Amino acid sequence: MTSACEVGSAELGALLSAVEGRDPSAVRIAAAIGGPLGAELSLAASLALSAGPGTGRRGPFIVITGIDKAGKETHIFNPARIPGIKPLVDLLGEIGYHPLGVRQPEYGFLSGQLIRSYLGLDAACRISGTLSPDTAWILWSLNRALVNPSVEFWLSRERGAVISKRWSESNLAYHAAQGVSPERILALESGFSRPDLFVVLDIDPEEAARRIGGDGDLFESRRQLLSDAREMFMELDRYFPGSAVISVDAAGDPVAVNGYLVDRIRAFLRR
Repeated sequence: MTSACEVGSAELGALLSAVEGRDPSAVRIAAAIGGPLGAELSLAASLALSAGPGTGRRGPFIVITGIDKAGKETHIFNPARIPGIKPLVDLLGEIGYHPLGVRQPEYGFLSGQLIRSYLGLDAACRISGTLSPDTAWILWSLNRALVNPSVEFWLSRERGAVISKRWSESNLAYHAAQGVSPERILALESGFSRPDLFVVLDIDPEEAARRIGGDGDLFESRRQLLSDAREMFMELDRYFPGSAVISVDAAGDPVAVNGYLVDRIRAFLRR
């Protein structure tokens, strides 16, 4: 390492491969990176290796997903306070749940900063060298492993509900579109909380590119990748049996799309 938050691609790749192989030495490999980054990755590796089905789930787990710029952040949280758009996290509260809203990846973690570095964005932590796409996807899994215990705890609470911007399905869609076997991703993340409902916000890659403009990251700037990922999102019921999947045309007026989402989620929760 050359700084307090930098890791070489070979060192990180060895860690990621050990995690996928469920090798207990992954925890030691991560700790050897040193500093806060090594400590976080060591914890993430431990959580990923020990993840199993949670017990005592009481509330629903809803994931809003789709390709980049489909409107996930807007409809879940409405940070720009667009008039007429009800944040879905607030909707759950109105229905009577105690909602927890989460984002994936979680860029507040150092592992999230490594993801930003991989995507070519400004980041507080940096990957030196080139990380192979064949193992890079595991970095997203480690980031999710840090969030999964909070999701499980919240779902075990009385009237607890979780709504997430992306989950395991996004890892599958984007990285299977780059040649990674879906079975590898599903196997590693099989112990993470399984959503009850996926809501796919569907837009054409051309529309996504228009919304992205000219400043897209490594994934956003690749039109074919967006197209291939979109196809994977349309097949989620194949990869996540037991979870409900709703596809929503998200290309229209965002207020109208939001109203439709509110109605569909209300109807799902009534069932």
